[in-house]
Parts: sequence; C-alpha cells; structure tokens
Amino acid sequence: MMFISKHKKIILFVLLISIMTVIFVVYYQNKFLIPRQSLSFKINKTKENYTNQAAVVLLTLPTKSSFNVGDEIDVFLQVNSLDQAINAVAGSITFPNDKLKIISSSKDNSIVNFWINEPSLNDSGDAIDFSGVMTSHSFAGQAGQILTVSFRVIAGGAAMIDIKNTQVLADDGLGTNILATIVPASLTLVSPTSKKNKYDLNGDSKVDLSDISILISHLGVLNDSRFDFNGDGKVDIKDLSIFISVLLQNKR
Repeated sequence: MMFISKHKKIILFVLLISIMTVIFVVYYQNKFLIPRQSLSFKINKTKENYTNQAAVVLLTLPTKSSFNVGDEIDVFLQVNSLDQAINAVAGSITFPNDKLKIISSSKDNSIVNFWINEPSLNDSGDAIDFSGVMTSHSFAGQAGQILTVSFRVIAGGAAMIDIKNTQVLADDGLGTNILATIVPASLTLVSPTSKKNKYDLNGDSKVDLSDISILISHLGVLNDSRFDFNGDGKVDIKDLSIFISVLLQNKR
C-alpha cells in the first residue's frame, strides 16, 4: 500500500511540473513573441481588404420621412465601423436653409469626447461644421453617436440633409481615412393647405356679389353640396339667406 501511494505522488508531481511548463511557454510566447491584439489594427492596404475595414456615416431620422411645416425633426449623425476601430471624425452637415431651420445641436452620448471644432453653423447658414477625436478610447461597432441636430420645417418641398468633406480616421497610427459610404437623409416637407372658403363660389378668394349671382343661378337645384349650405338636399332661399349673412359679416 505504501508503494502505491508513493507512486501516485510521483505521478502527480510529474503532471504538475508538465502543466506548469506548458502554461509558462504559452504565457512567454503571448507576452514576448506574439503581438497582443488591441483596438488598433495594422492596415492592409490591398484593395480587397480595404472595403472590409470601411466605415459608413449615416443620418437617421424618426420612422417617417414626410413632415409638415412647423414640425421639429431630430436628426442623428452616426457612424458604423465594424472591422476597424476609429479615433477621429470630421465633416459638415449640409441642409437647405430655405426649408429647414436649426433649433439646436446636442453632443449628448457622443463617442467624441474632445472637440477640435465644436459643432457650429457656418457663415452661409447652410451647414454645421464639426471635428473631434476620441482621446480615452477608440470606437468600433454600429450606430456610434456623433451628434444630434434638431431642425424646424419652415417651408414645403423636397429636402436633402447630407454630409460633406467627411473624414473617419482609423486608429491605426497612420490617420487613414476609411470612409466608404455616406447615407444622407431625404425628406418630403409638406406645406399647409389653405382651407377653401365654401362661400367663395368662383374661387377668387373673395365672397362678393359675383358669388351671389352664381348661387341665384343654382336656386332649385337638388343634392348639390356646393350650394346647399344648410344640407337639406336642395338649394333654396334658406341657402341664400345664409349666404347673405356671411357676406354681411365679412363686410363689417
């Protein structure tokens, strides 16, 4: 029994020495022989691999793309960079200032923690210029928030919010611009439609004697909602009385 116990101890000791040796070799190779991976990657400038490292800058909006005059719109400037960490961004958000007016801009929750050029309106009033860096950590991932801009719709028509002179710089020690795609925001801006005055029968934006003449010519007509002001199914003296009351109120 004593021989078996001693034999087991020897086997366990040999196994322990072997395991420690393997751990030491792996640690030694990782620390001194094999470069440790970090958020900074070596740039491979071959055309095939460049697209895999590319960044996409996009403007995201609420779910709808059609807005009425007077509406406020929050536009989020974001960046996707899945295969390459980045540490700097710069550019200009452009917009039609005859249709959109900037209310405010916010840097809340931004991946940028040091602004070289604070987001600000340019001299022409049709773009917000910005540039900033990430000094504490780089960014790699989806929907990295850069800034939020709030607009008010001031006129109708089609509008494009775009990004110009844009740079997305890789955290590679070379300042490589890896921007590949920009996704702008296309908007439909709707002007309020002025409600037609139902008593303006000839459409000249006035209620006057010309409209009375038109109404009189339709007296006795049945089921014509254009001239049947009280909705009783016929155009008669009651509708004429209503019309004259409206006309006199407008003259006061």
